[in-house]
Amino acid sequence: MKGLIFLNFLWSGSLVALTGLRQFFVDPIPSTTLNLVWFCIQVLPLALTLPSLISGSVKGVLFLCLASMLYFVHGVMAAMVPLTYALGIAEIAFSLLLCLCSAVFIKQRRLLESAASNSSD
Repeated sequence: MKGLIFLNFLWSGSLVALTGLRQFFVDPIPSTTLNLVWFCIQVLPLALTLPSLISGSVKGVLFLCLASMLYFVHGVMAAMVPLTYALGIAEIAFSLLLCLCSAVFIKQRRLLESAASNSSD
């Protein structure tokens, strides 16, 4: 379980780094303040789910899995633009890996909970 939490942090951090790279260096908005605000808005779905990931909450990890699909859709849109094609493909890969690791975590957690409830009966 700790390994899956680590992988979820790894893929979440990769998405944050990729978003920052694109927002500040590859395709920035002319205003630095607007760049920072737009970056914070883009990273907000991941930031809101991190406390529940730390605690290992199934509901929070489910929301993390759902939030990763936002990044998947954004990656598909970014892959259609020649300037950000490579970053879009990377964002698609990271978001799918995050979704996969989150789903596996939820499944294993549910199996552990059901095994614990069956052994206590």
